[in-house]
Amino acid sequence: MNKKSALDAFRKGGEQAKNVDKKSAKKAISKQPKSKVKPQIKLLKKEQEYFEAVAVFLDSRGLLEMVDSLTLTMLAKNACVLRQLYEGMKSTEDYFQMNPNGVKHASAEANLIKQTEDQILKLSTKLGLSPQDRAKMLGSLAAAEAVKDKKTQGDDLENF
Repeated sequence: MNKKSALDAFRKGGEQAKNVDKKSAKKAISKQPKSKVKPQIKLLKKEQEYFEAVAVFLDSRGLLEMVDSLTLTMLAKNACVLRQLYEGMKSTEDYFQMNPNGVKHASAEANLIKQTEDQILKLSTKLGLSPQDRAKMLGSLAAAEAVKDKKTQGDDLENF
């Protein structure tokens, strides 16, 4: 089985993914390009996979720089924390807790989920992970390039 068909099968899910030889699929995935950026700290396996996936995505679009390593590391950590929190929440009752006086409010886990989601959204925006964020980043880059080409001598600011 080639790399493309293995990856396509995993992406499609369902019956097709069940028929994929897991060993050859893992081998194909491990041969994916590695990013030029490395995490700031040692990451767990799932965190490292997430880090690499996002880094390769950004690098393929020309949006990855070495200074993004810390932000990517934080994003990978937060994404895995969020996954663990979601897996711990079995029912809607887990999102609430009852005070001794009978008042219901959000549980500590629900508050952690909200804070982690907010952090992931902020980090994702900084990295340009949504189409809108990428458009803003590329627009800013184009504007900066245009400014480089403008003549600065003889403009109105020299009169001050």
